[in-house]
Amino acid sequence: MVWFRFGFGSFGLACIGAAAILVLMRSGAIGDMAPGALLMTLTVVGVGLGVSAMIRATPAHGPYTSVEAEPDSPIVTQQAPATCARLVPMLPTSPDTGCTSWLGGAPRLPKGAEWPVIAGQPAQFLAQIDCAALPDTLWQGVGPRQGSMAFFRAAAHDGGELPVRVLHVEGPLTSVSAPVRQDRRPRWPLLVQTADQDDSFVATDTGAEPDWGVLHDVDLRHSGYQPFDWTSAAMLLNSMDALIASYAKRLGDAASDDQITHLRQTSDGLAELRATLVVAQTGQAFDELALQTLQEGLAALTLPESLRDAGASAKSLLPMSRHRCAAQAFFAPFERHCRQVYAESPCHLPSAQRALFEPFWAHNARHETGCIGTADLPAPINVGEAELLLELPSSELLGWMFGEGRALRIYVTSDDLEKGALDRAWGSVAA
Repeated sequence: MVWFRFGFGSFGLACIGAAAILVLMRSGAIGDMAPGALLMTLTVVGVGLGVSAMIRATPAHGPYTSVEAEPDSPIVTQQAPATCARLVPMLPTSPDTGCTSWLGGAPRLPKGAEWPVIAGQPAQFLAQIDCAALPDTLWQGVGPRQGSMAFFRAAAHDGGELPVRVLHVEGPLTSVSAPVRQDRRPRWPLLVQTADQDDSFVATDTGAEPDWGVLHDVDLRHSGYQPFDWTSAAMLLNSMDALIASYAKRLGDAASDDQITHLRQTSDGLAELRATLVVAQTGQAFDELALQTLQEGLAALTLPESLRDAGASAKSLLPMSRHRCAAQAFFAPFERHCRQVYAESPCHLPSAQRALFEPFWAHNARHETGCIGTADLPAPINVGEAELLLELPSSELLGWMFGEGRALRIYVTSDDLEKGALDRAWGSVAA
């Protein structure tokens, strides 16, 4: 063993030096030694004893030290204990169906537990983290290691510090919905990964890159953008209504009689199409016939190609099924709806929409990792007095934004963490 050979050599050096001093003292020669020679002898003894003591105090098999077996070129690798954990969003299709940490969705709380209230309003749920998945060395070994932590934020804030609530819950838990209507956030499972593990995102890798061309240049004729249920059909019709209103506002009082007539005819045609679909919706699922009715109805209605052409002639008119402005307006609500359906049950999202959006969501997941307990982040108070309970970035997956693309950090003092007083945590929007 390298440390033993080195330690023995140092100890032997100390013994030889001490013996030399003893012989010199008995022979009386030490008094005749030159000051430089005496100093050299004492230095050899001191270095030998010091290095020997230091090496002997090092355990042969320390928990974070490994030694290369090759005796000629020993290489010692230091592995620091994990002081933080990364939170990696996983696609709901992950084989890890037993995931016990997640973002968004609904929290799991003890039966009868009251929903947190901040500033007189029901708080918004952020995340739930399984404490058993946290590294043992996180927060110097203190803090909860059983049950889970549920994180909530204030429903509204003006910037800077963001009021939060953190609940440590244990025992039998049940899913709880907010007591008032709030924006639904899709539930995304989380992988709690220590920083010394492989930087791997297998859990979010679909094996395909996003088709950025199709995602940026939205075409309603693409199979991935076809409505697949009554909700997405209504979203498309609403986008068309908003587009007609935009053209009417653009024309204003300067609109000619022909332009006013055309807009009215388009608006009436859209209303008739909506009424037809409402009748078809009664008692039946959205099917191929409903989709065909929607597509043909929109193809028969026209609008100018762009707002700049709102007053142009009929030559600039486009069928609404091919209208780029309508397609762009439809993208955001449609993608959000697809994401919600996918998060609740991936098999309920049709294959065309899944093929388009799943690589996009996996891409976002790879760039939206959170963390717990890292020591590299600036604390709002003196270093050593606060611990980072959670950092969450602004997220496309969850549809939340902290500041202008910033992150939310939730802190607690070291004393409160050791006492388990997580209700004293506070939040701050960081750059």
